[in-house]
Amino acid sequence: MKELDIRTLHVLTTVNRTDFITSPDLSHLLSGHSIPSTMVVQTLLSHLPTLQGHEKLLLIGAGSGYLAMILARLVQQLFVIEHNPQILHIAQTNLAKFAQPNITLRTGDGERGYPEQAPYDLIIAGCDLPTAPALLPQVQPGGEIYYLSGSNGH
Repeated sequence: MKELDIRTLHVLTTVNRTDFITSPDLSHLLSGHSIPSTMVVQTLLSHLPTLQGHEKLLLIGAGSGYLAMILARLVQQLFVIEHNPQILHIAQTNLAKFAQPNITLRTGDGERGYPEQAPYDLIIAGCDLPTAPALLPQVQPGGEIYYLSGSNGH
């Protein structure tokens, strides 16, 4: 675990997590992983390579959009794929408040990734992917894949 750089700490303090908490009638769609605490995001970022701002990143699992917004402010391009259209809609609604131009969201199968936009410097899977061999060729040489939960490990 490394210390976070000043740029990353600034993003963590300027993106307000409460902007991503949806109405209670949608709570059955979102879990703690969907709206991670700021401390969890800080810990995640401390395990990733330091993001310099030129990276192209794929995030599998949109959740509430909170993690996506933080990542989008740290990379050049962020592509987000979500299999559940209702969750994708929640993330789109939350992210629309910020008009962040470098985020592309779409519905799709996370196991398949987003090959049309590959290669990526980094892929983060925020959901369980029983098998994910399609992701390997989508990472450019020297790139990395991080699994945040499930049978894939950490």
